[in-house]
Amino acid sequence: MLHFRQKEHLSRTRCIAVLSALLQLAATNALPAAAQTGGVPPLLDLGIIVMPTQAGAEAVLKQLNAGGDFFVLAKEKSIDATAIDGGYMGELDPNQLRMELRDALKGLKAGQLASVTHIASGFAILKVLTSIPALEDVNPNRITSLVSTGVIHRGAPVSGFPEASAVLRDYPKPDGWSRDLRQVCALRTASIENAKVELRAALESDSGAQMTPDQMVMKLHGESALAQFYAYSGEMKESIAAWKEALKVAEIADPRYVPNLLESIGATYLHWSEMENGV
Repeated sequence: MLHFRQKEHLSRTRCIAVLSALLQLAATNALPAAAQTGGVPPLLDLGIIVMPTQAGAEAVLKQLNAGGDFFVLAKEKSIDATAIDGGYMGELDPNQLRMELRDALKGLKAGQLASVTHIASGFAILKVLTSIPALEDVNPNRITSLVSTGVIHRGAPVSGFPEASAVLRDYPKPDGWSRDLRQVCALRTASIENAKVELRAALESDSGAQMTPDQMVMKLHGESALAQFYAYSGEMKESIAAWKEALKVAEIADPRYVPNLLESIGATYLHWSEMENGV
């Protein structure tokens, strides 16, 4: 796990290891929303198949109930934008969905299918997934595909909360730390500051060096993670600078990341303007 305690500049190999560990932490160790505030519904991995007609949707539902593979059928038959990802919508709060989809999900347990639901773009079959399909885009800031135009769009997450929680979780802590609110605050602040310093050092250690495509993608992820840490600390100017560095790398290394990075930059500017104007 990642501690960010080394003070010397890191070698290129170590830099890649640092960024890989950080990405894994940020992607998998974020504290669940339900654990933060009482009464908040848990996030669910959701899948959707949308057919143009009710008869077509009923036929697909029959195939699914007979053991058909949800991801395969979504790719082959769904008219929704999520078809490319096997119908995977992402990890969502059901309350963010439109009313008809929220109603279809009521009472569903993991692995279960909803009945056919009429939505704006056709006839949908929802499923609470127990696993997710393999995805090409492993960026923690991956834009979740829409159910359909106008139904839901989850903006790029730029709060830095998952990244901050990840480094706090693995930061050295004394016994009984969680019972002292002052110490909790101090540890969170220290863990984030350490993360920023050491990640910045890791990234700068490779500046000017010729990097392989894989190393460039790791730098892209590293700058994105740094942007999240700065955003969490309210340092929006620094956050935007890091996002822009990530964008420069993406334009060369992997243009697939460009749309999401542009959205992240725009969202960060929006939050900065809110702070500057007291909104």
